[in-house]
Amino acid sequence: SKKSNTSISGSLAVLVFFRSDSKATAKYTLTQDSPNVPTFMTRPPEEISLTIENVGNTYGIPRGEVKVVNVLGSTVARGIINVDSVRIVPSSSKKIFVKIIPVDAPLPAYMGVFDVVLRDDRQVSVRNVFRKSFFVIDPIFAAGLIVGFLVFISAILFIRIKYAKRK
Repeated sequence: SKKSNTSISGSLAVLVFFRSDSKATAKYTLTQDSPNVPTFMTRPPEEISLTIENVGNTYGIPRGEVKVVNVLGSTVARGIINVDSVRIVPSSSKKIFVKIIPVDAPLPAYMGVFDVVLRDDRQVSVRNVFRKSFFVIDPIFAAGLIVGFLVFISAILFIRIKYAKRK
């Protein structure tokens, strides 16, 4: 006769529903913590990092857009916040990297502004704007400005010396 190794085991699952009288709100704070974004640079940044903190009382999937705008108001680059759809639970924060993609050929020198708008997937009314200014100047354009400035100063000095010899 053969013996069989059979056993009976049980498991129990419980499904619990919570009901809250308070309204679910998604609210975020936003900080830009990219140490690699200086005030003066020779080309626009390719990536910035943002820390998004959920200070609401429900989880959320924040989304948004980073625009690099020049002084004339034209968008020269943009990036999408949270392309991986990272969820952020209440009272926690996530560091999210945003890739900045050029839209138009920028001017040789311009002042750029990061214009960040953040909203939640479920509520369009959640809005947070973060602004950071920086200056981008093309190296060849900068060299031209420096040479032009030196020629201008030399001309002024030459004229002063010439008039000083006449007296």
